[in-house]
Amino acid sequence: MTGGVILNKTEIYEQLENVFGEEVAYKMSGLFGGQVIYVPKTDTLVKIKRNKDIAAKYTGYNIRELASKYNLSENQVRLILKTQNKY
Repeated sequence: MTGGVILNKTEIYEQLENVFGEEVAYKMSGLFGGQVIYVPKTDTLVKIKRNKDIAAKYTGYNIRELASKYNLSENQVRLILKTQNKY
């Protein structure tokens, strides 16, 4: 969908090919063809990456530093670590 417009199958493929190239468009078709998939918004992807970074940098003793670095509360960092199975 682009700006509330529903694209037909050919238009979807053309957009995939224009953005990602023919090879990737074919791979995506092979992986997801015929399925409905959800693509998260950019802010969600940014949070996912941030959370993975926090989990990777966690030493067991640096919650305060991580909270400060990522502008989060210590409780938020603990919750993130719990969801990443690190705390």
